[in-house]
Amino acid sequence: MSTQPSAARAIIHLLSKLGPQTTQQLHKHVTEFPALGSSTYLKRKVLVHMKGQGLITKRKPRDEELTQLGYPAGAQKWLWYLNPKKIDSEKYKNMPHEDEVDDVIKHVDEGLIKKADKEIVETKPEREEMDHGEEKRINGRFFKKLF
Repeated sequence: MSTQPSAARAIIHLLSKLGPQTTQQLHKHVTEFPALGSSTYLKRKVLVHMKGQGLITKRKPRDEELTQLGYPAGAQKWLWYLNPKKIDSEKYKNMPHEDEVDDVIKHVDEGLIKKADKEIVETKPEREEMDHGEEKRINGRFFKKLF
């Protein structure tokens, strides 16, 4: 059993505990939750994947809602929100143990791991040296060394 929570669990915990947050605000918790990784990893992998699963949404709140959240009215903020139809925020206000996590979160974590493994496999092979006039097929294309 891992001691650190997964990135999906950390995001859901933070949004449950602190309410709607910007990406920058979520990234400030990297020291507390190393699974969140860099800001690029957080944006491109974790948040986009969770949004695709329908667990979180990103939207601009109205002015009344902004002032309730402590932002000045008229601020141009995109905030991440939990989807209350899929996530019970009360359950995640305190970081749950791994055996208490919903199947939905486990599915997201598995998806993030598979996505990372797929990216490692799909890296392009290095080109081999070719002799003059030799033809090779690389990734379904023919290449011929002309000089």
